[in-house]
Parts: sequence; C-alpha cells; structure tokens
Amino acid sequence: MFCSECGKQIADDNRFCPECGAQISYPAVPCEMRGARHGERTGGNLTVAEIGKMEQLSLGAAIAIGVAALLNVMFGNLFGMLIFGGISAGIYLLVHKNIKDRNYQNVKGASMGFAIVCGLFGLLHIIIFADFGGIIGIVAAVLLFQVYQKL
Repeated sequence: MFCSECGKQIADDNRFCPECGAQISYPAVPCEMRGARHGERTGGNLTVAEIGKMEQLSLGAAIAIGVAALLNVMFGNLFGMLIFGGISAGIYLLVHKNIKDRNYQNVKGASMGFAIVCGLFGLLHIIIFADFGGIIGIVAAVLLFQVYQKL
C-alpha cells in the first residue's frame, strides 16, 4: 500500500510511514490515488480534496432525503415516505458508494438523475403539501448537481 501523505510505498502492516512519519489509515489508498496529495490530481483527474467534497455532498443529499422520508412518516404520508426513502437509498447506493469505490462513470449519470428526481419531487411536495419536505428535496437536488459538476 501507499502513504496517503507522501505517496511512498510501505508495507501493509506498517502503522506509520517510514518516510514522512504519518500515521497510516486503513483501508489502503486506492491505485488511482497513489502518490496524490493535497492539490495533486488523481488518476480520475480529481484532487483528493475534490473526491472528499463529492463524498460529503452525496452523503449529505442521502441524509437530507432520509430526513424528508422521516418527516413524511411523522405526518402520516406513507406514500411520500416510500418515495423519499427509496430515493435516499438510491442516492447512497448509486452515488455515494460509487464515489467511495472510485467508479466515476456511474456517479455522473446517477448524480444528475437523482438531482432531477429530487428537484421534481421537491417542487411537487412544496406545491401539494407546502412543507419542509419539498425544501429538503430541492437542497438535495442542489447537492447532487454539485457532485455532477465536479465530474
């Protein structure tokens, strides 16, 4: 595996990098990120910071839509709960997990698709129910569109 700070190859059982002294975090740094640090580009032409930001945005969108699903349960709207719950699970599985797995081809289409779905359901929720579920849907759509723009 490789040190996430200096990019030097190290033994799999090392807890600290012998080159720079950085504590080694597990799991090992993926192949396309080897040697990438700070502002350097990875194999996917993204910086480590950009990848981290995409992970945060996609997880934030999944959590926001999950909250919308819970709000629907609290107000007795089981249909809304099923829709928002399914969208939340889809965002996590198809966008966030693919970012973590560095599978960027799937991320681009899924993030735009879910951005459109969240935006549409958010608008419909605002028009029909006039509550916070719609605003949450719009916020999630914006977060997912930011992920799409980074790719």
